[in-house]
Amino acid sequence: MWESALRRIWDDSEISLERAARQLGVSHLTIKRQVLRLGLSAIRGKMKPLSEAQIIPSFTAKASTRLEIYRATWQTILEENPEANLLALRSKSMKTYYWLYRHDREWLKAHVPEKRRKSPIDWNKRDAELFEAVKASATRIKNAPGRPKRVTITGIRRDTGLTLATRQILTRLPLTSRLLDEVVETAETFAIRRVWWVAEQYKQESTYPTQSQLMKRSGLSVQTLAKSARVKLVIVSTLGTLRPSTNSTSQGAG
Repeated sequence: MWESALRRIWDDSEISLERAARQLGVSHLTIKRQVLRLGLSAIRGKMKPLSEAQIIPSFTAKASTRLEIYRATWQTILEENPEANLLALRSKSMKTYYWLYRHDREWLKAHVPEKRRKSPIDWNKRDAELFEAVKASATRIKNAPGRPKRVTITGIRRDTGLTLATRQILTRLPLTSRLLDEVVETAETFAIRRVWWVAEQYKQESTYPTQSQLMKRSGLSVQTLAKSARVKLVIVSTLGTLRPSTNSTSQGAG
């Protein structure tokens, strides 16, 4: 980043060496050394770049020169990112930050953004907002076209883009917490909803399935029935509603 600024200034022949030094916050000597190291033309485009053998390797530069460069780089990062926090600034140049942290810590401490005080959270307002978002999301997932989709916390996160709080935080969000307990489906409740959905498909098709056909289309196994008496009861009752009545059968035959 600092090198880019140097290249940009060096390409402008109207900017004197003294002015360039002021803009970059370093000494004349530092600029000369870095021009040689980067292979820049000493006369701004009128002279071919110096050969590699003439370039001064960065590791031979004096510590004071490196200090000036890293300070200037960090100051440029600060100027270009006035609203960024320390974590974001550090990510712009980890090398610069850690070099200053090791070799110029006091200066670095004086040139980092102040920690911003977090505004107190209005938990009642947050709870009400999350409640409405979760409620709407659960409805969308349940009413989505096609085969039923299970309502899960992961699904609600994906649908809303919200990062739902952990159980510890949910203690401060009683409305949202209770709603999640109500709308998030267990394997059993989701299995029952699939059975009802499949039954509706059979009604629209005027088809009367066997139990095994209903289970297969609902994605249920024998093991599921063995584990849940409630699912088994729903299967039996649903089959009863799908079978044609005796009266309708006799009328059709007549």
